[in-house]
Amino acid sequence: MTTDLSRYDDWLAWLAERGRDDPDVRVVWVGGSVATGGYDEWSDLDVDLLCTPGAADAVHDRLVARAREDFDVDHVWELPRSTWPDGRQCFVNLQARPGALAEPTRIIDLHVSDLGDHHRFVDVRRHGTPIVVHDPDGLVELRHDDETALAAAIVEAVDQVRQRRATAE
Repeated sequence: MTTDLSRYDDWLAWLAERGRDDPDVRVVWVGGSVATGGYDEWSDLDVDLLCTPGAADAVHDRLVARAREDFDVDHVWELPRSTWPDGRQCFVNLQARPGALAEPTRIIDLHVSDLGDHHRFVDVRRHGTPIVVHDPDGLVELRHDDETALAAAIVEAVDQVRQRRATAE
């Protein structure tokens, strides 16, 4: 069964065009509920865009400006710059009040990051299989995360909770 993304066809075509036209845009894919399941008429379109290292801020700003020119954008919610150390995230809202659920949602969750292995490697067990819109160099790699590193991160997180408990009380 394929996911019906027709209400976002204009955006998918637009994103592919940005990938072709902007040399700093290296990879574009759609993830989120489209990739993991559960996508429905209330779902946003989760877009990951990987850029030439150091260009994420500029690419983000160009994309948002261009989206405002090419679409009837009601508003953009931009997360604080400190949210991502190597990128930016915003929600491009094509409706005045999408949260009211009065009609099928049209929100683009746009996450723009510098190209790096930690972004281009996608563990399909956790993130599903992305729909790759633009990747001329084959940079997106579907693979499982390193089990040893995951186990070590869990042990460290539990130890931090244990250490913090008395301070947090």
